[in-house]
Amino acid sequence: RIYNRTGFYEGARELLDLFPEERYLIIFADIKDFKLVNDLFSIEKGNEVLMKMASALSACCEAGKDICGRISGDRFALCIRESHYDEGGLINRFDRISGIIESDFYKLFVHAGLYAVTDNTMPVSIMSDRARLAQKRIKNEGCSCITRFDEAMMEETLHEKAIINMFDRALAERQ
Repeated sequence: RIYNRTGFYEGARELLDLFPEERYLIIFADIKDFKLVNDLFSIEKGNEVLMKMASALSACCEAGKDICGRISGDRFALCIRESHYDEGGLINRFDRISGIIESDFYKLFVHAGLYAVTDNTMPVSIMSDRARLAQKRIKNEGCSCITRFDEAMMEETLHEKAIINMFDRALAERQ
């Protein structure tokens, strides 16, 4: 079963509360340049890719212990037990999804970020944001791949935001 964003957040929260002894991972997956699938191959082909993605990700989940959701558009999330996680198997699933599109001028890739839950009380939306932050670090890679969130990513992002804010203030003050 695939949940929408709200259902995913609520379901993941329920799992984290029901199984506090389990170590969970939040995985955020995105199809690189998905809009091109619809533009180049058809909306029907785009829908096929989305359905295969949903099916592949939900197959990773054990009912009542893991959960999968479509966060928006071509963005999906998993809340999965670390003991149940198979990175090689997930990348193989991504590669099979990539094979749906056969073209010399477009190659479909799935990029995923992973956040290892360390504080079960943290809001699931923040956990998902951290997994997405990791995913954004590899969004230009020419392969389907997964990367893990680490605190250095957060520090780097905050540093970048501080610099941008300084520029914005300087522009507003015409410096």
